[in-house]
Amino acid sequence: MTLVNALADRLSSVTDRRGFLGRVAMWGAAVVTAPTVFLLTPTTAYATVCRCAGQACHCSDPCCRGYTEFCCTITGENACPPGGILGGWWKVDRSSFCGGHARYYMDCHLPCGDCSCGGSGICRGSCNGTPCECGNGDCGNRKTGCLHFRYGNCNNDVRCLGPILCRVVSCTHPWEIDPGCTKVSRTDNRTRYHDSPCLHTDIDPVGALESATTVPHSITVGGWAFDVDADGPVGIRVYVDGELATEMPTDIVRDDVRRVYGTKTDLVGFQITVPVAPGTRRVCV
Repeated sequence: MTLVNALADRLSSVTDRRGFLGRVAMWGAAVVTAPTVFLLTPTTAYATVCRCAGQACHCSDPCCRGYTEFCCTITGENACPPGGILGGWWKVDRSSFCGGHARYYMDCHLPCGDCSCGGSGICRGSCNGTPCECGNGDCGNRKTGCLHFRYGNCNNDVRCLGPILCRVVSCTHPWEIDPGCTKVSRTDNRTRYHDSPCLHTDIDPVGALESATTVPHSITVGGWAFDVDADGPVGIRVYVDGELATEMPTDIVRDDVRRVYGTKTDLVGFQITVPVAPGTRRVCV
């Protein structure tokens, strides 16, 4: 009789059989895979047997979970790394991160180059330079380069791609970010709360002054602006000769800006007229 079976026979009367046998099986696996560590140090079986993406991690660590790390964690940018290609996307419905609209998760891959992929469409990461590892070598990050999978709704003209390198997240439709993505939809609401602080960094408002037109006794300025952390209009202040002349919110729909920058609102345009005295004036927005 094995040690595991003996333990099961002895304790089956004092605990739930299925739950106990599951724990005994895990204990047995721990003894087999790391007997010295588990028998001599105070730890748990789950912590002992987990080796994730080539690193010794606790099973509860993000690197041991089944999804890929965000690109912004790896590179600091919520975009595919240089040379990366979107290989597919899925969505989460009614996301609070996107004002109740869909949130889109997109997988970035590196091309295979001279590496072959057979009929799978995915080449080996060891060949195309995508090693399987915890993001930035940290068990506290999800893995990168480990998932050999492709949703197949982006850039299908590229037959071979490497393992999933990292994920990009946006409230903008994937086909507006990359015309190579189709509208064929996949949904995985289990990823609803997959998030990272690097997706919500404080960034100064972005904008452009596109026009300044003078007419008798007034000047009209127009352009666009948005705050990446806001899901609504932002305030525009117009100064004449260093003095605040007026303040108004962005209230003009600019779909062109939203398509390019993936803003959370399309009310990013403005056109404001302020009175000015005759003469040369300095106008700032």
